[in-house]
Amino acid sequence: MAPKVDQYGFVVASNQSLHPETSGDRTNDEPRSTNPSEEYGARNRIREMKWIDMFNRWDFFIEKNQRKLRDRCRKGIPQSCRGRAWLKLTSAFKLQQHRKHVYPILLSRTLDPKLADEIKRDLHRTLPQHSMFTSSSGIGQKKLFEVLKCYALYNPKVGYCQVLSPITAVLLLYMDCEEAFWVLVRISDVYLVEYFDEGMRGIQIDSLIFRELCKKFLPKHYAILSKCQIDFVVLVQKWFFCIFSRTL
Repeated sequence: MAPKVDQYGFVVASNQSLHPETSGDRTNDEPRSTNPSEEYGARNRIREMKWIDMFNRWDFFIEKNQRKLRDRCRKGIPQSCRGRAWLKLTSAFKLQQHRKHVYPILLSRTLDPKLADEIKRDLHRTLPQHSMFTSSSGIGQKKLFEVLKCYALYNPKVGYCQVLSPITAVLLLYMDCEEAFWVLVRISDVYLVEYFDEGMRGIQIDSLIFRELCKKFLPKHYAILSKCQIDFVVLVQKWFFCIFSRTL
């Protein structure tokens, strides 16, 4: 018998509800209904249409209406639009267009056996609760290895580190291997700079920024953490390293 999964593909207990979340912000132009599932579906379709409109006029929103784009991101990107949205928001689609030859070449090359084994050891530990990655012979783990292998070849300075696996897995839920590869490149090169290097300088800097923000806006929490001598680098590692992909 196939496992019971929720709307996102995660395996759930047999007695767990599969109804979508109905909470969250609602704008005035979104319909109301006494049926929560119908209300969620109608509201989600309106948001999908808004995002499709933004995709069709992307340059306009990037150049002249970033506030609207930001607000819609904060409200939540509809599941059906996430892959395309992440490609656009990271500008990974530009790399893919301009470097069409890169991914096929990387895919044809052979990775160092030790590094390949290191990647393979982590495959079954990556999103094991999601139906796409539960089987060692399934398409999910094969795609995950493919992207991580190509990234290790593309960026030999980093090669492979364990935190790349859950990030890549989440990307593969919404896009194909080549798209996920280029988004991963942008994440590493632009958004998580020096996170995956040996010195991990990037996360050390961001943890200090987080500490100061906590001190300013959450002084009571900061006082408790300081009293307990909690290292902020250790505190934020699981969140920042994996961009919260291990806390789904």
